[in-house]
Amino acid sequence: MYIPRILLIAARRAIFFLAAIIFFQLPSAHAELLVKPGDHVALCGDILSADAGYTSEIEAYLLASQQVPNIYSKQFGWGDPFKSLNTDLLPFKPTVVTLFYGFGDNGTATPDPAALTGRKQSLSDLIDALKKNGVRVIVLGSPLAVDSQTYHNDPAKAALYNQALAVVAAADKQLAADKGVVYADIYGDSLAAMTKLKAKLGDKIKFNQGDPWSMDPITKVVIAGAFLRALGCDGDIGGVTVDFAANQAQGDFGTKVTGYNDWTVNVEQVRPLLYFPGFGTNDPLYPEEMAQTTFNHDLNRFTLTIKNLPSPRAKIYWSQDYWHDYTAEELAKGVNLSADMYGPTVQKFSNMLGGMYAHETNGRIAAQAIKDPTLPKVSAQPDDDYKRMAGGVQSPVDYTIKIVPLADYELKPRQPVSVIFDTDMNGDCDDVGAAALLGSFASHGEAKLLAGGIDNPDPDQSSGATLHAIWKFYGFPDVPIGNLHGPGDPHGSLYTKKIHQQFDPDYPDNDKLPDAVDVYRKALAAAPDGSVTIVNVGPMPNIWALYDSKPDAASPLAGPDLIKQKVHKLVIMANTMKGDGPYLMKWPTPILWTIEVGSFIGCGQGMQSQPDTDPAKLAYEYNGDAVHNCLKDGRQAWDPSAAWLAVRGPGDLFDVTWGGYWLVDDNGSYGPWVNGPPRDPPQNRVVIKMPFDQVGKIFDAELAKPPGNGTAAP
Repeated sequence: MYIPRILLIAARRAIFFLAAIIFFQLPSAHAELLVKPGDHVALCGDILSADAGYTSEIEAYLLASQQVPNIYSKQFGWGDPFKSLNTDLLPFKPTVVTLFYGFGDNGTATPDPAALTGRKQSLSDLIDALKKNGVRVIVLGSPLAVDSQTYHNDPAKAALYNQALAVVAAADKQLAADKGVVYADIYGDSLAAMTKLKAKLGDKIKFNQGDPWSMDPITKVVIAGAFLRALGCDGDIGGVTVDFAANQAQGDFGTKVTGYNDWTVNVEQVRPLLYFPGFGTNDPLYPEEMAQTTFNHDLNRFTLTIKNLPSPRAKIYWSQDYWHDYTAEELAKGVNLSADMYGPTVQKFSNMLGGMYAHETNGRIAAQAIKDPTLPKVSAQPDDDYKRMAGGVQSPVDYTIKIVPLADYELKPRQPVSVIFDTDMNGDCDDVGAAALLGSFASHGEAKLLAGGIDNPDPDQSSGATLHAIWKFYGFPDVPIGNLHGPGDPHGSLYTKKIHQQFDPDYPDNDKLPDAVDVYRKALAAAPDGSVTIVNVGPMPNIWALYDSKPDAASPLAGPDLIKQKVHKLVIMANTMKGDGPYLMKWPTPILWTIEVGSFIGCGQGMQSQPDTDPAKLAYEYNGDAVHNCLKDGRQAWDPSAAWLAVRGPGDLFDVTWGGYWLVDDNGSYGPWVNGPPRDPPQNRVVIKMPFDQVGKIFDAELAKPPGNGTAAP
């Protein structure tokens, strides 16, 4: 059997996408899967078939994701296998064959009639030969569109060539109809996907630049998708339905639910979802690239349906590494998780894919060795590779789906936010970062600093002076600062005494400062009703002393009434201790808990650009030694997270959960979060929305700002 050499040459050029108008509509999937148990599937083509890298994905998908039993697949895509049709392909005894060939036309607007006629005749003869030898299903794939910008670095030539390919694709479609075989519209699919990809990502995506080795990995998504749809594959790989009204969860499409409790679904899944690795990396393609194709929608669905969700939104954790937010309306209709994030079955499919690569490589070497006895033999036979993979398709993947209800929380509080800052500014330097953020916010007109207080003993008596020095740097030397006079859990500090002596030697020691509770009562009494946000980033004896306080000269109201009248919310980093639980349960305003997010956000390095007159910068530097310090290495942002949320709100960085409360035991240990309806007043916790490292960079950018004049917008 002879395929014209021009087809092999064309394969080096015809490798991807775009034109101004999408010529074909995407084909609909067959109602019936055409690959049957026991089939031998041959994936045939020219050099493009091998270097596009799509065949391994098709093989693994049919075996593992579709779970077609007892099938065997093989790639016939190197060189021209049909020169020896009777010795290479037919001994495989194929029952299903896919055909994928390029087309050579030198970039002209009109296909060369002789080349087009030769292609049609060669494909027609090949289809006849396959049918004669018992092939039940034949899928004829059209050529691939070429890149509109990078094809030979000539957009005009690319546009002409895509016009020619449209004619070729139409001829292939007619040939498939005439021969009674299935047509895979690779040209139409690639053109549609490229149009979207270029509009979304520009020239970040580069497809064909004139040879098979320059294709972007997204190319194989389109090719594989076109063939799998043509084969009638069912895209429902797995799913779960949760009904909160019935308090139950069930698996769909072969997924098994092994447990459901406290908004967490335990899942056992046998069929893995397909993923496409990027070239030269084990990482999957980015969701934004996949989203411009129809693959996940058509062929790779894991549908999560949540009925009667009590909150307006929810954050869905698909295993612990990936999450995405959905509205209650979206979840009630069902969402395809694989369209928005990588799933927990990626590793299983990756293992299958690696096996398929070895299967194809060893098969190719074995075939070459048969033709040339002087070539070395492979130690692992292709059949052994395939049998090993087939034996692993039924192994389950166990994981959890966690549902975190989200509140419709104010994204950004009204500016400026009036703040009382309660801190244990000794021991660790994250308190310094929080104070610096508040100072920066105030200097740019976003916050108003009403008062500060030290809530834990400092053996160096210098934490009050450190807070004063930081706020003085930002232009607020007159903010009143109080101290906890009484027992506590003192921690030594590497920085407070140095900052006190270097920046504020005349500021009083902590024991000379007024009681923090008195400072807080005066600040609250003078503030408008419902306007104050209290930020606590240490132990809470000052806060509870405020709650227990009696009427005095500052206000005739007792602590609970004064708090209820003046405080908008309490933001706490949650350094809870023995005795805190009862106070937290009876606190009369909303509470926002931030402990979880700060553990994974690092910041402080941004202050390296600040002058040495910035005490916060030097405090981070002093908190360490000559080799490791927080200015150079950064520090967890437990306290800066609380300061940020108090003034900036969750914005695009965080989400706020709906309902529930932290359970704090008699010893002050908190957790777990108790899910349930919102309390009155509500307690909410913060979860991450933007990746942790990006949040840290945003914090550092704020810490690197020079002080403003108190009126500038952020």
